[in-house]
Amino acid sequence: MKKYIIIFILLLLAVSIISASVYFGLKFKKNTVPTVIKDNKTAHIVFTTDKNYAKYLHVALFSAIKNKKADSVYDISIICVDLTEKERNYFKKFEQNNVNIRTIPVSLDEIKFGDYKIFNERVTRADLFKFLMPKIFNNYKKILYLDADILVRGDLLDLYNIDLKNNYLAAALKYSPHTEMLELPFRRFIWLEYNYNCGIMLLNLEKMRKNDITKKLIKAKEQDKDKALMSQTSFNEVMPTKKVIKLNPIYNFYARLSDDDFRYFELKKIYAPYLDNINSTDEFAKEAIIVHFAGPTKPWYDNDVKILHYSEEWRKYAKMENPNWKSDGYKYHPVDY
Repeated sequence: MKKYIIIFILLLLAVSIISASVYFGLKFKKNTVPTVIKDNKTAHIVFTTDKNYAKYLHVALFSAIKNKKADSVYDISIICVDLTEKERNYFKKFEQNNVNIRTIPVSLDEIKFGDYKIFNERVTRADLFKFLMPKIFNNYKKILYLDADILVRGDLLDLYNIDLKNNYLAAALKYSPHTEMLELPFRRFIWLEYNYNCGIMLLNLEKMRKNDITKKLIKAKEQDKDKALMSQTSFNEVMPTKKVIKLNPIYNFYARLSDDDFRYFELKKIYAPYLDNINSTDEFAKEAIIVHFAGPTKPWYDNDVKILHYSEEWRKYAKMENPNWKSDGYKYHPVDY
């Protein structure tokens, strides 16, 4: 009898180990490089801004237009949250050959769902307009959404032309994971779960409308206890990582990434094959097409310049866009969300 019990226990352990191996294999399998449709020349790009971020969006727009290829056509829409007509009209100055810009005035009063105390001054309720984009842009099949706190160093058409197929969206994984737990017989496994960042997303609006994703996002947000991240928690719950295309991280390079992050979070593993030939954050940074100043540290604060990749370059573009540009001085960051 004791012999059979031992055999049974060994079998359970074997199943646990195999299950865990399969699970981790799925977690870190190599990404399939998505197909890029080459014959399209127009990218439909969307930004959202409020009064706080309008001046930073000027720099993002300037860099994007400065570094686009001559034959790429940018159709840019800016959702302007509680901006004056004068503030909205400022964006029209960026129009040029093959760049069309429209502003869409909205009010924060239109966000009627939920009652959110603002724990994070960098992410206001204006961020929740992302939920409404399938309805706001009901004549578009897909859009490229970009946050305002970015620097664009190359053309965006290849990013826009990624074939989403039947996926809801394409986005880059967050560099910082959260911990999940897997309970198996006689064994508990802890692993790092990587959600995606919502600052740069290629959205399949057609599929989102078909499955009423706006309604699901709103419902998820109303039940969300993590107020600080606004839209990101809900996006990852309603359309989890397994249902999205993992973008090459050069399209969402985290400006504060360090070599310690690069080693500790095993970015080469989760981003394979994209970083197979990259061995440091400096090498990674050189390839970046979109630099994302996510988090509390920003290139417009004097105390953050030395810790951010491309902060000096962002300031160079800021001064080219506005010769009278001045930094926002020093900013104390008490909590990093």
